[in-house]
Amino acid sequence: MSAAVSNVVSNSLLSPTLWWLELGRRLHERKTKGLAFLYLGALLAAPTLLEKPPPHLLAAVQSWFGGDDPFGLFMYVWTDLAMNKLAVLTGVAMGAGVLVEERADRSLILFMTKPVTPAGLYVLRVGSAVLATAGLYLITQLIGLALFSAQIDGFKPLAFSISGLVHVWAPIFATCLSALCAVAIGRQLGAALVSVLVLFSLVGGAFLGVYNPAWADVLAFNPFTQSVAGVTYLQSQSFGTLTGPVVGLIVLNLTLLAIGARLARRIEP
Repeated sequence: MSAAVSNVVSNSLLSPTLWWLELGRRLHERKTKGLAFLYLGALLAAPTLLEKPPPHLLAAVQSWFGGDDPFGLFMYVWTDLAMNKLAVLTGVAMGAGVLVEERADRSLILFMTKPVTPAGLYVLRVGSAVLATAGLYLITQLIGLALFSAQIDGFKPLAFSISGLVHVWAPIFATCLSALCAVAIGRQLGAALVSVLVLFSLVGGAFLGVYNPAWADVLAFNPFTQSVAGVTYLQSQSFGTLTGPVVGLIVLNLTLLAIGARLARRIEP
């Protein structure tokens, strides 16, 4: 598959065939298949976590969302305990090896013989990683929409769908950040370690503004805080509260992609 991608690279980075081959290569990787099993595990495990929730967690969720709402508890468990953690793992697995893997197996030299710049190859690799990441996430949400409707009391399909469409930008951010770390550090292990530390620190503060509203403005810079806006939508019931976070996350990811592409020029075969 890498050889096929390399042959098409010589034509154009804008070629749909190239992107199709690159996405196919990404989806056939063992780490992508491993991530798919993790997402499947989240689908199966999330409802069981609601059977006997810790009393302090139940009381906290009731105070955040008002009243005894089983769906509010489920959304917290699903988003924070499951999908936030998977966002970090997905991002690191998909992004931390961009270009440095190719350099390690000497295939980067082959790509450099084609009329393609390291920055262009970086955009291609990160783009395919983002597409695969979003695909895994959204397919999981679609399956969850069908499963949870029958398993969760008071399940709200629209709110669940809205939350997923906002939160999908969390694993995309994790992927873009990990890829940036890869070309900045130049070593896959180092990039993975730095990405994990930064991303889990951000995940830890994702709901802090919900726990303590006084911190909400201070934590607005946290991409994971913005990505859980779909959950806080349960409180406001206003689509207007989602526009800012989504636009901000899109701009942030494009910025990370641009910085990473610039740093990719330093990568030597």
